[in-house]
Amino acid sequence: MWLPCLAWKPSADPKAALDRAVQVFLADKAGPTTVETLEKQLDNPQVLQAKLDDPRKQVDLGVVAGLVLGAPEFQGDRDTRCDELQML
Repeated sequence: MWLPCLAWKPSADPKAALDRAVQVFLADKAGPTTVETLEKQLDNPQVLQAKLDDPRKQVDLGVVAGLVLGAPEFQGDRDTRCDELQML
């Protein structure tokens, strides 16, 4: 499973989670448009594991990882990335 790759101290900081996911899955090679698009998703209640009226809780790493895995940078290099993830 790839989630241990994202492991660090649990946080309510979605930006830190996104930065880590981009580092792990895209080797910090996300284009500015991709980063902007991903950052817009950080207020999504699914990312924050919260309902609209709840205070922020812990970041859902699975949702953040899913957003990054859907990025064109990952999809374009999918075969190489999949091989790397299988080695983890």
